[in-house]
Amino acid sequence: MSNPQQVTLTIRQMSCASCVGRVDKALAALPGVSSVSVNLATEKATVAYAPDKVTAEQIAAAATTAGYPAQVLADATRHDDTGRKAAETRDLGQRTLLAAALALPVFVLEMGAHMIPGFHALIHDSIGMQTSWILQFLLTTLVLVGPGRDFFLNGIPALFKGA
Repeated sequence: MSNPQQVTLTIRQMSCASCVGRVDKALAALPGVSSVSVNLATEKATVAYAPDKVTAEQIAAAATTAGYPAQVLADATRHDDTGRKAAETRDLGQRTLLAAALALPVFVLEMGAHMIPGFHALIHDSIGMQTSWILQFLLTTLVLVGPGRDFFLNGIPALFKGA
């Protein structure tokens, strides 16, 4: 048996403690893995393993198979992910603003009559109720396929994996 080695992985798409638990369980189940430490905040996992039983690439593949894309972090690439996190935060903020801008007219069209007397009649007489419903459908669909697409891209596959 060779000397144990340690590898650090960057792991993407973890969002909660149960994600950390699933990654930990998937990595710990590999033969030759003696310890696993997964950190949600840094999106990294440190794994001690026996290189004669498993490789670092197999460890990364196990996390990826569990639904969390992983890469081996080489010593030369150990850098601060602040830029990536800032870009991700900016992207989430922009998508939230877009979702709010698309959802606000839906809210006003549907709930306006509850707040403003006569609003329902105004909508009915101006654009018609069917046009209002079609407009609401289109705006809601845009929210789902635009800013909400991550739910479908990440959430549904996770559901099929039992996550």
